[in-house]
Amino acid sequence: MKKTISILSLALSTALIAAPLLSYADDAKEGTETGMHGQVMPIDKKTESLKEKLNITSTQDPAWKAYVSSIKQDVEDMKAARKDLQTSKTLPAPERMSKHIDLMEKHLADLKDTQGKLNTLYGQLSADQKKIFDSFGHHWTKGKMKEDKDAK
Repeated sequence: MKKTISILSLALSTALIAAPLLSYADDAKEGTETGMHGQVMPIDKKTESLKEKLNITSTQDPAWKAYVSSIKQDVEDMKAARKDLQTSKTLPAPERMSKHIDLMEKHLADLKDTQGKLNTLYGQLSADQKKIFDSFGHHWTKGKMKEDKDAK
């Protein structure tokens, strides 16, 4: 019982930390994100827009590509998990809980992988780039494509 509570607490914490990815997953049904005026924006456009605003250098580009690739894989994995959860609705409660725990453990492993790529990229950004990146990260959690006025 304690293990289950610990895993569920970890899962909840993970979900809160993963808010940017969750917003991606919500819109990933169509492979899109909602822009600042409600327009639909493909994830590729969104990441390219941020890349331009950050003015990613050729030195930073490999870390950028690894991070973006990881995010896109997370989106695909979350779409698959959603389908998996839909099919688990008919399972008995203990099996359904086990399925949820398995998916959350995989999601946590994926987040840790993405965090490693984020840390690599973030470590290569200048102070100004970090400020821009941080402002976008905040708005990505709300599925918005805008930046803080202070981050310009």
